[in-house]
Amino acid sequence: NIHVKNDGYYPYQSFAPAGEAIRLHLITNETRSCSRAFVIPDLGLQVLLDANGEKVVEVPAQKAGTTLNYACSMGMYTGVITFQ
Repeated sequence: NIHVKNDGYYPYQSFAPAGEAIRLHLITNETRSCSRAFVIPDLGLQVLLDANGEKVVEVPAQKAGTTLNYACSMGMYTGVITFQ
């Protein structure tokens, strides 16, 4: 789960198993900032989240040691997923 708040993403860093597709649960609650425009540049993924609710995003399997950076569309708020 990644909580999408007006001041960023929580937790900032997440860990996921390598070699398996994962699902990110992006949870908003009265979120009105640019953090609602969630992007993972390396995957070409762009999602506009509702101000309230949960959106599930599929991430394909990644090799061990891979890190995927994500951010808001403006690059102000960031986070990272490390595959182990």
